[in-house]
Amino acid sequence: MTGNATGIARRKANAVFVILVRNSELWQIVDSIKQLEDRFNWWANYDYVFLNDEPFEEKFKTYTRKLTRANCQYGLIEANQWKQPEWIDEEKARAAREIPTLWDAVKDFTQQHPEYVAADNSMEFISEDGGETYNLCHFWSNFEIADLNFWRSDAYMDFYTHLEKTGGFWYERWGDAPVHSIAAALFLAKSQVHYFDDIGYKHSVYQHCPQGELHTQGRCWCDESDDFANDGYSCTSRYLELVRDR
Repeated sequence: MTGNATGIARRKANAVFVILVRNSELWQIVDSIKQLEDRFNWWANYDYVFLNDEPFEEKFKTYTRKLTRANCQYGLIEANQWKQPEWIDEEKARAAREIPTLWDAVKDFTQQHPEYVAADNSMEFISEDGGETYNLCHFWSNFEIADLNFWRSDAYMDFYTHLEKTGGFWYERWGDAPVHSIAAALFLAKSQVHYFDDIGYKHSVYQHCPQGELHTQGRCWCDESDDFANDGYSCTSRYLELVRDR
């Protein structure tokens, strides 16, 4: 437990902020850190772990460290973890990106390992025909709060290994968002997935803005009417309808 300026005791998790960022994105991440510190981390004081595929410049380290009392660590993702393996045929990869097979690989895995599929799962969120096809709905993984016990579980590790062996991450550029979302939807019960409607977030032109009392409590400055959940092609309403029925 830890306190804050208001004297209220708050629980802290064993956690850090993990941020994948380039040197050229310094000023964008500075803006994000300032918001995190102003709204939350001024009392929580969670450490930051910055990851890059090239060494961080001293300028990047200097400006990010100025913004927080928390510890900042800077890691390098080695080329063998970042770049595609030598056995990938780039011409085949370019052609394959036009005929995605992620859902085929998912169905193949669940047929081999039905024991990993949760009884009260969220299949209805990602498929509208009982699992025959993927509807492309996914959780935004640009900002996610995740329990490492799940990412390290047998279910997820076996799932990831299965997908990795197909070469789809390289041939079809499968992204982390659909892969994380499909895994969470299938291998976790609905009650184990939480929608943070009280946290404002913006990625590119897409934004979630807390509504009503949550907007006031969070001292949010975003426009409540500018919420991606209100767009017709957002999957948010589908997800909320699903979890209300649980």
